[in-house]
Amino acid sequence: MNKKLGKTLKRFRLKSGLTQQEVAELLSVSRPTYIKWENDFGSPSFLQVYMLIRTYNITFDDFVIDLK
Repeated sequence: MNKKLGKTLKRFRLKSGLTQQEVAELLSVSRPTYIKWENDFGSPSFLQVYMLIRTYNITFDDFVIDLK
């Protein structure tokens, strides 16, 4: 698993001004589940990543490039 995923999720969440709870609700997961993702314990599904990209108004390339 990419250890930068959590940092990427957190960076885009903070940039968008959303709380962990708001993002968790958007993705229909619990806040503890989302927190695990930000701490690199598990990861969102592709559909959930797609929803985040749409929410943050970024491209898939922006998201993937940030993982490098």
